[in-house]
Amino acid sequence: MKVLFICLTALQVPFLLIYTAYYERNIGDIEWIQYEHYLNIFYVGIAFVLGIIGSRISLRWFMSIGLLSILSQIVLVSLLIDADYNHLFKPFPNGIMYITFTATLYFLIQSIVRFIKRDV
Repeated sequence: MKVLFICLTALQVPFLLIYTAYYERNIGDIEWIQYEHYLNIFYVGIAFVLGIIGSRISLRWFMSIGLLSILSQIVLVSLLIDADYNHLFKPFPNGIMYITFTATLYFLIQSIVRFIKRDV
């Protein structure tokens, strides 16, 4: 279960959603993404799946992998999204704060599902 949790966490779903929106607005259409409204369902769905899988691993591993995921997403945003396009992330001043918020929210959804699943 630990390996599956690490592999699914490596998808970096919050970063992928932000980067696809950035790419589509500034570079061009992404042909394989035609239904953008389903991406939010994907975001919450993967968070639920990770929370359920995370209930089967130790809390120490869950927290360390989750925090490492947040940090790696911050690094990805700082490397791949140009600072000239910070206006896309309103009301946040820049992409780093936006990804910090969305990745933390993603981790909180996982944590809530983990602790609910753990109690049941």
